[in-house]
Amino acid sequence: MKHTLQTVLDRSIDDVWRAFTNPENVPRWMPSLKSLEVKDGQGGEPGSVARMVFLENGRELVIDETVLTRREPFEFSARFDNQHGSNVVTNRFESQSGGQTLWTLDAYFTFRGFLTRLLMPLFKGLFRKRLHDDCMRFKEKLESGALIT
Repeated sequence: MKHTLQTVLDRSIDDVWRAFTNPENVPRWMPSLKSLEVKDGQGGEPGSVARMVFLENGRELVIDETVLTRREPFEFSARFDNQHGSNVVTNRFESQSGGQTLWTLDAYFTFRGFLTRLLMPLFKGLFRKRLHDDCMRFKEKLESGALIT
């Protein structure tokens, strides 16, 4: 399943990049994130692996993030793996007139197991809503000055 989101951020591409790639900001716009720990490599650099633990509906969800691409300040992509599948997310940032930045997020989900794949159509809306909510939360926090740039 592939999903794309776009939004215009009222900040410069450099401010957006610094806020997006600062690990201290992540819990501010992903409130269900309970911990983020680098397991291998230099955090945020291609090839590095971090373990993210989320609290979702009273249950822990453990996700391993592997950074795939980092082209400052234009692109950051990572693969997120858990017991149910993988999700590759590519974030692209383009400078716009008036000091704004266009953020394009492409997410591609793949699922493991027959039952998970069978149920995937039922969860499609949930995945899209989660991506949208996280993006809008990042936008609101960035534009209000609540994120470290």
